[in-house]
Amino acid sequence: MDIYNKLSESMNKLETLFQSRMTQYESELKMAASGDSQSVHKTIAGLSRDFMEFRHLIWQTVSTLKTQMELVLVGMDRFEMASRSNVLLFHGIPEEDNVTQESLILNIVNTNMKLTTITADDIVKCHRLGVTRTSKPRPLLVRFHDFRLRNIVWSGKTSLKGTKVTLSEFLTKTRHEVFMQARKHFGIRRCWTSDGRIVVLLPNKSRYKLETEAELASLMSQYPTSETEPSENISKVTPSGTDVQKKTGFGSKRLPRSK
Repeated sequence: MDIYNKLSESMNKLETLFQSRMTQYESELKMAASGDSQSVHKTIAGLSRDFMEFRHLIWQTVSTLKTQMELVLVGMDRFEMASRSNVLLFHGIPEEDNVTQESLILNIVNTNMKLTTITADDIVKCHRLGVTRTSKPRPLLVRFHDFRLRNIVWSGKTSLKGTKVTLSEFLTKTRHEVFMQARKHFGIRRCWTSDGRIVVLLPNKSRYKLETEAELASLMSQYPTSETEPSENISKVTPSGTDVQKKTGFGSKRLPRSK
């Protein structure tokens, strides 16, 4: 059983305990109502004090557990993003038979991006994501040997302008959902990713980096309306397609990196 399930089970047990104790208190209060006035007064006073103390303890415990669970989930998400730090996704590369995926990537990197120092030895893993489709090519996941090489390629993404190929970071499903919410609220051209973090260009022209839905909710409460560009079909700027998004969780990247 993982940590999330353990925490969920503990919280459910606490809620069950809370309900049973409240039922017990109510039963004792009803029984006390049938006694003499003096004993009733003492019993009710004691029960009321115990009830308030117990209720405060329970809600405090539940609140603490919820906070801990949120922190655990954030930590797990960060850990997963760290494991993807050397990975980039290439979109729009046609699928060809009898051609290795590495050769397709090297052709793009060496020819289009002019990064001639990148060789096959710099690529640890390279494969397509999702099921085969006829409408558009599947994205190519590329894991580089180290973060430095990954950044060299990521920094050269602007050289792909005018081609059908785009680059994106390999976001977790949770972070991808936050990214999509941010683009929906602030606008597609005002949101991008950098080193796995979501960057939002605010109406005051400042840049805000975030990772979690709570951070986005706080930011949206500060800026309930945003000076966004006309609405666009998000699928048009996400070359991967909906079915792959749900499985991999990434955001398309067409904008300059955050400084």
